[in-house]
Amino acid sequence: MRTLTETLEQAVAQSMSKIPKEVLEVMQRATHELADSDMGKGLKVGDSAPDFTLKNAVGKEVSLSDKLKNGSVVLVFYRGEWCPYCNLELKAYQELAPEFKEKGVEVIAISPETPDHTVSMQQKHDLTYEVLSDSTKQVIKDYQLLFDLPDYLIEVYEKFGIDLTQFNAKENAWSLPVPATYVISQEGKIAYVEANPDYTKRLEPKEALETAVKVKQA
Repeated sequence: MRTLTETLEQAVAQSMSKIPKEVLEVMQRATHELADSDMGKGLKVGDSAPDFTLKNAVGKEVSLSDKLKNGSVVLVFYRGEWCPYCNLELKAYQELAPEFKEKGVEVIAISPETPDHTVSMQQKHDLTYEVLSDSTKQVIKDYQLLFDLPDYLIEVYEKFGIDLTQFNAKENAWSLPVPATYVISQEGKIAYVEANPDYTKRLEPKEALETAVKVKQA
């Protein structure tokens, strides 16, 4: 089985072969500017993980504190259903879902999308773990991952036919989380984090699981 990294690299190569050079340069500029800014840096290892209660795909309220009663939690922040790299990431977590369940580690995925798109994402990949809607982006803010897309990047997205007002709440639709994965201990502390302004790079689910198991055993 290919790793998520290998799958993402193949997707990037296919995408780059289809996108004009000048557009690629604009997209890369946005990534570099975000990396150099103070936005979306995220909470760090050792910080307390902010508790939250959000609704899942069937409208049931899910809270972090309740999930932590059973053990450590892997918390995945993704951009949205429209993002091909997010789809690959969530699908990769589903492929390992039996192993997460066997080890007693909960997976929670969160996006800024409205509930109907959360449902769509869950159904598309038959996801058996929790997929939550943070349409107010409060949880994303609490984890210090939110950033605003620059106007020049919004123009590129619109040319690609990606209109975030169709996926996110209308107010401040053009802000997103930096893709991030947190491993949270049963005590509610952040034990591991990977937040990358380059949205084509994600933590391997297997690595997240192994880290969560170590945290649980500590």
